[in-house]
Amino acid sequence: MDVNWLAVIAAALSSFPLGFLWYGPLFGKIWQREAGLSAEQLKSGNMGVIFGGALALALIQSAAFAVLLSAEPMPEIVLYGLIGGLCFVA
Repeated sequence: MDVNWLAVIAAALSSFPLGFLWYGPLFGKIWQREAGLSAEQLKSGNMGVIFGGALALALIQSAAFAVLLSAEPMPEIVLYGLIGGLCFVA
């Protein structure tokens, strides 16, 4: 198993800008309304725990995906990437 750990870290960190867009300008108000959260509730959250937990889970997800994609030969890697993109990520 040959995993590029720098790529794992980069993939995990890349979830934060995407999350900012998703839960911010794009769908932030809709998400807040559907989750039943007020602005005061969002401000009272412990950001260290929230973002630390999100980072830990993103690292686990990225590492698991990297191990999955370390399979050989190439056609299997492409198939696993397609399955991961369509099922896990979506």
